[in-house]
Formats: sequence, structure tokens, C-alpha cells
Amino acid sequence: MALGAFINAIQQDLMFSKPTRICDTLPKPERRAIKQLQKRVDIVIKPADKGSGTVIMDRDWYINECLRQLNDNKYYERQAKDLTNRIQDRIIEYTTRLFNEKLIDENTYKCLTSNPNPRAGRFYILPKISSSFYLKMTSVSKIKSFCA
Repeated sequence: MALGAFINAIQQDLMFSKPTRICDTLPKPERRAIKQLQKRVDIVIKPADKGSGTVIMDRDWYINECLRQLNDNKYYERQAKDLTNRIQDRIIEYTTRLFNEKLIDENTYKCLTSNPNPRAGRFYILPKISSSFYLKMTSVSKIKSFCA
């Protein structure tokens, strides 16, 4: 009951609140520099894995690192075709069984089965910066949430 009230309050806030204008406090020369960096095709700009840092990497190095990780058969396996719909069918099958056996509630069931257009995850890597300030790379496969 309390969860339902909370969800309703959030929905009301989202539907009727007006976005507040965000003031840009970045000095104009820095804003111009950022825009110039974003236009460059020889670099990749990514957020660091933690904190509010940003990392600029050489594009060729970034692509080679992605390929190196994707070619590591210990973690990744090449597929002949996109298996996303097949996986979604299995998720629906399993969650339906769990729901029918009353092992998950209706909200959980709907959350796990409500995405009519699943998409394959996108592969990207995020720079991982340790306390000693050297770069390590971590692979992340991001898949659009079924509960979006």
C-alpha cells in the first residue's frame, strides 16, 4: 500500500512538474573547448566508471581495445545471428511459469515481460581510473532494461 502511494506520488510529480532551467556555469572559453573536442573524430570521450570524471582516449586505441576484449573467447562468444528475441521468449516462458506457480507477483511478471521491442545490448568500454591514476579498461554490456 505504501509502495503504491509512493509510485502514484512519483507519477504525479513527473506528469505535472515543470522542468527547472539549468544555469550553465561553465565559462565560455571552456564551453567552446568542449564543443571543439566533441567534433573531433580522432578521440573518444567517455565518463569514468566512478565519480564525475571524464576521460579522453585516442579513437584507434579505443577501437583496438574493444576488439581485443570482444575477441577474448573466455568472456564472449560470436553468434551467427541476433538471439535477442529468442532470449526474450525464454524469459517470458520462465517468468510465466514462476507467476503461475505464485513465485513472483504480478508487478514483477509485468516488469519482466512488458518490453515488446527488445534490442541487443551495445558493447562499450569505460575507463576505470584507480587511486593511483592509471587507466584500466572494463567491458560493460548494457542492455535496455525490461523494466524501463
